[in-house]
Formats: sequence, structure tokens, C-alpha cells
Amino acid sequence: MTEGISEAISALGNILVAGAAIAGAIAAFMGLNTWRKQAEWQIDRDLAKRVYLAALKHRRAIDSARHPVMYSGEMQVPAEQLEKMNVPDRYDAGVIYAYEKRWEKVIETAEELDAILLESDVAWGSSLRDILLPIFVLRTELKLYIRTFLHAHHHGNGPQTDVYHRMLAKRRDVLYADTGDEDDEFSREIATHFSNVEEFLRKKLGRASAR
Repeated sequence: MTEGISEAISALGNILVAGAAIAGAIAAFMGLNTWRKQAEWQIDRDLAKRVYLAALKHRRAIDSARHPVMYSGEMQVPAEQLEKMNVPDRYDAGVIYAYEKRWEKVIETAEELDAILLESDVAWGSSLRDILLPIFVLRTELKLYIRTFLHAHHHGNGPQTDVYHRMLAKRRDVLYADTGDEDDEFSREIATHFSNVEEFLRKKLGRASAR
């Protein structure tokens, strides 16, 4: 009888020890899983913040390229270039120079954004790039308009001037942003597409609290 009780107690002890080991393994697994999820959330948040800042800088560079006011400081063509020009040509050269500098900023911010999008492609697939695509299309439209505008108005009066004027007539005018109470059509389109970007990133930023 005593031996039976001892065996039962021993068996119970083994069960308890085994149960504790299993519980410990489960707890360790759950802790590891929680840590892994937390790490994923942190990666998502950090990446989303960097993408947002890069996209915002790019949008502001596009907006700056469309600013209707061109300050004299922007039009300061290097002196060595001015020496080769007639006085009447210097204004045109200044306008061209200013747009070149504005567009350099657009390219710089575009490259910065694209570098971060390579990371987002790996982490999230191509969804964000697809959402940004309409903004890139608008950027290309603006680039083509600026180039055509400069050829039509600031590259002299050569035989191609009339050609560029006809080209301008076939495009909608996206050169200048409206600084009044209401945004122009181009600005509204940019804002709409950027809101879609913000909505996508907002979900990534709130992912930790949503689970």
C-alpha cells in the first residue's frame, strides 16, 4: 500500500515537472513571439516615419518648383557665364538658371525617396510605390511643361519657338501654383494623392496599438 502511494506521488511529481517544463516552453515561445511582433512594429514605425519625411520633402520640392515668385537671388547666374552674354539675354538666362536649381532639388528629394522605397518594397511589397505613382506622373507632367515653357519663352526666338508655343497650347498650364484662397487643379491632385500616402503610412504607424 505504501509503495503504491509512493509510486503515485512519484508519478504525480513527474507530471508536475513535465507540466512545468511545457508551461515554461510555452511562456518562452509566447515571449519570443511577442518580442518578434514588437520588433516588427518598431521596424514598421521607423520605416513609415522615414518614408513620410522623404515624401513630404519631395512634395515640398515640387511645390517650390511651381512657386510663382522668382527672387533675384535664385537668378544669380555664375559670373563667368554672364560675361559671355548680352545684357538682354541675362534675364532669360537667370530664369533658366533658377528653374534648373529648383529642379535639382526635386531630383535630389526624388532620389532620397526612391532609396527608402527600396526598403519599403522589401518590407511591404509594392503597395506604397503604387500609391505614390500618380505623384510621380504629375511630377513628370510639370517637368515637361517647365522645359517646354523655357524653350518657348527664354531660349531665344529661333525657328523652333513657334513649335514650342504650339506644344504649350496643347497642355494644361501647371507652371504656377495658385497662392490664393483656393488651390489650383494640380495642387489639389497632389494633395489628394499625398493623403492616400498618409493613410497608408498611418496604418503602419498605428500597427502596434491596433494589435
